[in-house]
Amino acid sequence: MKKRFFAKRLLAFPLIALFSFGAVAPAFAESAGMTEAIKSNVALGKKVIASDSYEAPEGIWSDVFLTDGKIEKYGEGDSRLGWSTLPTTNRKQVSEVDLTLDLDGNYSVDAVALAPTKHDYKTFPMSYEIQLSADGKSWTTVAKVTDHTATPETQVHTFKATVCAFIRIHITKNSPIMNSGSYLSQLGEIEVNGTRYRNLVNAASGKSFTASTSLESGSFGVKRLTDGKMSGGWSSRAANSSVSDSSPVELTMDLKGVYELDEIRLFPCTDPAYFPKRYEIYTSFDGEKWEKLAASLESGGAAKPQTVACAQQCAAYVRIVITESAKNSNGGSIAQLSEIEIMGEKMAVG
Repeated sequence: MKKRFFAKRLLAFPLIALFSFGAVAPAFAESAGMTEAIKSNVALGKKVIASDSYEAPEGIWSDVFLTDGKIEKYGEGDSRLGWSTLPTTNRKQVSEVDLTLDLDGNYSVDAVALAPTKHDYKTFPMSYEIQLSADGKSWTTVAKVTDHTATPETQVHTFKATVCAFIRIHITKNSPIMNSGSYLSQLGEIEVNGTRYRNLVNAASGKSFTASTSLESGSFGVKRLTDGKMSGGWSSRAANSSVSDSSPVELTMDLKGVYELDEIRLFPCTDPAYFPKRYEIYTSFDGEKWEKLAASLESGGAAKPQTVACAQQCAAYVRIVITESAKNSNGGSIAQLSEIEIMGEKMAVG
């Protein structure tokens, strides 16, 4: 039964017979960690754009298989050998083929692993370059291989950690198909070791909060919350003792763009006794519908900055709601902050 199935596949892909130098290997498990150099495979499931690719209707070859986490899978009605250039007798040995991997974001990468197909390692590209790019237009070569001698081993290329969003395998020399006078290139899997790189900035810098109450006098004013200085700051208008210290006070900022938030930092004034005792943080995309990000515990008298982790929450607006203020010397409620930082990475929208 298996024999008949494989013969049918050979007819569907005429040149596959030329690629076969023995029995097809049995099913292989997921290739996560093909080598010790790949500790976190950031290529897994990412899109590859191939300048030349045989997309077999039978599911044998496809550029999708380059990042599917499997080097090869073969069985009744199911065969994934990897990626292959188009079957043709017109291909020259020295000809260019590009495999461009879109990481869908910025990553710091330091290793690329290329696995030959388990079907036939001799079709691994003979000469190629590994190139990195931040924009998919300008490329930097970090590894170069010339006249590689075929081996069943995964080829691992390590280099200095570099931030990029695209990785390109630039093939310059294809492998010969035995006794055919033709040439092609095939790969089983691409893995990339890296970590997400976040260009964190203070999204609040140069912008202003709007406050439901603010003492605009002397060294205090709402604009001082984002002036980068720890002297002075913002203060609510001191309420008399008849006003509850749980009357909410709101500080709202339009970030002028969407940010993936990392953390929000609240800095106390010179006298930390007036730091908000309790507060909540909300985020929004439109400034109308709000989602609670965090609610504080008792924090009155905070002498050090309070940091709230944001778990990479995306937002265009941030609102801090002080739900419990401190008491001033007259028994009224008051809240003060010297600075607020909103750390995040600006996202491209559109």
